[in-house]
Amino acid sequence: MFNSESAIYGLKYQARCIAANSGELEEHEFWVGTLNVGGDNELHLTRFDESDNKIEAVSVFAHDDEIWSITPCSVSSEHLITVHSNAKDKRQRATLWRAPAAQQDKTEDDAGDVGDDHKSGTLERIVELGGHNGRVRSVTWKPSDGGNAESQSSDAWSVVTLDDSTVRLWDLGVSGADAVEDSTKCASSEPLELGRRQAFTAGSWDPHHTNQFVTVNGTSIRGWDLRTMKTTQHVERAHLDTIRDVDYNPNKPYHVVTCSDDRLVKFWDLRKASAPLKSLSRHSHWVWTTKYNRFHDQLVLSAGTDTSVTLWSIVSISSAPLGDLEDPANEKEGDKMITTYDEHEDSVYSIAWSVCDAWIFASLSYDGRVVVNHVPAAEKYKILL
Repeated sequence: MFNSESAIYGLKYQARCIAANSGELEEHEFWVGTLNVGGDNELHLTRFDESDNKIEAVSVFAHDDEIWSITPCSVSSEHLITVHSNAKDKRQRATLWRAPAAQQDKTEDDAGDVGDDHKSGTLERIVELGGHNGRVRSVTWKPSDGGNAESQSSDAWSVVTLDDSTVRLWDLGVSGADAVEDSTKCASSEPLELGRRQAFTAGSWDPHHTNQFVTVNGTSIRGWDLRTMKTTQHVERAHLDTIRDVDYNPNKPYHVVTCSDDRLVKFWDLRKASAPLKSLSRHSHWVWTTKYNRFHDQLVLSAGTDTSVTLWSIVSISSAPLGDLEDPANEKEGDKMITTYDEHEDSVYSIAWSVCDAWIFASLSYDGRVVVNHVPAAEKYKILL
């Protein structure tokens, strides 16, 4: 069944982060965290039901601090890392949590009560990833090919954190149970001498070469070798203003997409990064996030402070461009903006594709509105047929 209507879920507080529950491979689940400066924040596990075209809470966990980002474990649906702060201590910290599965499995009758004033679950704190220089800016879990936690080696329990000036690689141990708050579990780069406006903003782990990582700071893109914790590449002035996000192409090695306060989305081949492969310029204000579709990398989302979510079809530099299959004269026509979604009324800081379906994604605006949308049917069948 294919539904073109959007589904909306509302939080009672402002919010900036949404993430697909990457350890859950059968349901459309998304984690959402609130950003209430007065405390009493919440971490919502939501589930989208295609048959009813509804998004509802599975569980709501108490999380007192403001939540700046959520990074679910790629091999366990119970574990996630939040970056958080509070009014007394402005320092942004990263903590690994366990959200007990028993409290996630709400019955249909219970589901309607989950989002009310009471909390339905208690997070188990595993460990804080400490020792950072300044604020934690980004947390990225090592890419996984799937499977459950029991079938994964300890290598699957690796994360990279970015603070203002340092890259850190953490080994959390099997199932996170061995995680301890000491430096023996962490390899760190030398701090870079970066000004305030040049601090790290985002990073992405190379899914094709797992010793490689890419970061963005200021207007620069940097490549890293995680075996030596040293930079291997530095692309200066990649954008005209602060770069907000970066994402690796899941199907095409060396290719990344970036977005920036200069209102542009740019595509890069890191082997020859003297100039972008392509630039997109439909946004009217800062672009805060961009994400490749994990199944069909010609589909790309972007969103930002103009309140819009834009879906692009960029086939000419995808892993399977239509130009290889059709008349070359039609190749240019294949690169296009498919549509803009306008259900938000505030800045959109976070977007996420569903883990288990290529055609469903969620977006979150600062006013706490979660919207689940679909790739238009015409575009879906163009790709499949």
